[in-house]
Order: sequence, then structure tokens, then C-alpha cells
Amino acid sequence: MELLDKEKALAHEDRFNFDHSSAIGSQLLIKHFSMLKEGETIEVPIYEFVTHTRTGNKLKVDLSQRTVTYYYQELLELMDVKIFVETDAEVRHSRRLLRDIRERGRQVNDIIRQYFSFVKPANDNFIAPTGSRADIIVLFKDANPVAIGRLLNEHLKRRCSSVRSTNTTPY
Repeated sequence: MELLDKEKALAHEDRFNFDHSSAIGSQLLIKHFSMLKEGETIEVPIYEFVTHTRTGNKLKVDLSQRTVTYYYQELLELMDVKIFVETDAEVRHSRRLLRDIRERGRQVNDIIRQYFSFVKPANDNFIAPTGSRADIIVLFKDANPVAIGRLLNEHLKRRCSSVRSTNTTPY
């Protein structure tokens, strides 16, 4: 979603809430999930947080990750497997702080103010409550990709097995 001039002005003052569900281009997200479901490749616009514009560069993806993805019922219906990674609030806050300093050149005070004004309330209202909609909930501690991979593999095996058994036609 391209920001309106008024929204860009707020963004430049660190007063635009990028973490609210209404800030997400939900229609484009739904369109992209539908295309992925059909086996198509999508081009995701890259949002440039320093200039508050979408760049002309596109990123081709075949897998998508969004923070408010489970908030939209239309998206849930398009997903084959839903995984919710629960990460400690202090870890999320620290990651965001470091990212915004390193990648976006922001000041610590501005990041902390934005976190408590927008990020935490958005998480509490739009993200945390949707974890129950996931097929798998992973508690993230110290990045355990082997355990996560095994968990996902087992879930997919069970899912494929149930699909096969419901789609077979007796002779």
C-alpha cells in the first residue's frame, strides 16, 4: 500500500502506526495468497522505511510471512498450514530496536516511543490473539530449526495422510 501524503508526513515524524492491521495492504495480500495457492509466483513490493515509499524493485517469493496474516479470515482460508511463532516480548523489542538503529538509522528514544505507542498495542490487539488460529504454535527460545522442522514435517505427514484418505475413491 502506498502511503497518502498525510500518512507520509506522520511516518516521517514517527507517528504513523505501521503495525496496525489497517496499515497492511490486505487486498494485495489476499490476492497474493490466492496466486500462491494456484502455484503462481508473486512479486512483493519492498517498502522502504527510510523514505516511506515502495521501491521499484520487486522480490519474487513462493512463501510469505506477515505479522497480522492470521487476522484476516480470507487469508486463513487460503492457507494449507498455519504456524505461529511465539517469541518473548523482550526479544521482539530488542530485535526491533537493533534493526531500526542499524538498518533505518533511527534514534533509540524514537524507537522506544513507537514501540509503546504502536507496536505493543498492535501486537496485543491483532497478533497475539490470532495465535489460536494456527495449526502449530512454536515457542521460540534459542532458534531450534531441527525441532521446528521435525514438528512441521510430522504435521504435514498427518495432513497429507488425511487428505489422501478423504480423496480416495473405492473401486
